[in-house]
Amino acid sequence: MRNKVFVLEAKNLREDLKKILDTLLLKEKLKEMKKIVLKPNLTTNLPYPITTDSFFVEILVENLLRIFDKEIIIAEGSGGCDTKEAFEKLGYTKIAQKYNLKLIDLNRAERIKLKNKKALKLKEIFLPKILFDSFLISLPVPKDHSSAVFTCSLKNMIGVYLSREYVKEYDKEKLEKLGVFVPKEIWQKGWNKGELHEIGLAQSIFDLNLYRKPDLTICDARYGVRGGELGGKTFKIGKIVASFDPVASDTYLASLFGYRWEEIEYLKLANKKVGFAQDFQIEEF
Repeated sequence: MRNKVFVLEAKNLREDLKKILDTLLLKEKLKEMKKIVLKPNLTTNLPYPITTDSFFVEILVENLLRIFDKEIIIAEGSGGCDTKEAFEKLGYTKIAQKYNLKLIDLNRAERIKLKNKKALKLKEIFLPKILFDSFLISLPVPKDHSSAVFTCSLKNMIGVYLSREYVKEYDKEKLEKLGVFVPKEIWQKGWNKGELHEIGLAQSIFDLNLYRKPDLTICDARYGVRGGELGGKTFKIGKIVASFDPVASDTYLASLFGYRWEEIEYLKLANKKVGFAQDFQIEEF
């Protein structure tokens, strides 16, 4: 099942997501887990399909609660706005209240220092601690991207990153002793993921997934966006795509946009190291 990409024609979200979770045998795989972290793509506060549809996430939560009776967390670190604003405007705050879930702004979360000699650019990094004791489900939306060619599950992990000046500021304040107050001035420093473009975006995407790749990707591909990640045109795809291999699922979804995986630098880097861009099976149902 690790080298499979499951593709379902989207018809009824509630039934579709139930079918996917059952097909993935997720109840059995979650048996030893104490937490699930759902990581949508809320890079900004613009509505679906620029960002992950909160209704899609709500129906997924309902299905997860059917098979998992422990903690479910929704976590994101927005880049184009304050994460709290995205949670509120896009409906995630209401979901958290309705189902008694925790919302975590990864831009303000407790971080741990990690090192990896195999990383290409980010050989030392601070990442949210919550990611390492949870089952991580990436909930991306497929889009063209002006800098990365294509964005889906692997690039969705940029939300866990903070540029070093932000990490330094949060450490200095000690998150106001976990009261999580952050001075407004910090948001005037510029895009809080911006240094990844200076360091090398494709290599950074690879590195982030080397440190912590998703345990499962469930992509809402009912619609995609062509012509740009923020201002492109919506087009219908009509599918829900799931895989335990984010490289395989991204490769499949990129092909629906007309891209070969060899055209996308971070997929070339990730192939055989994070997952497989070749030799995976597509199972349609």
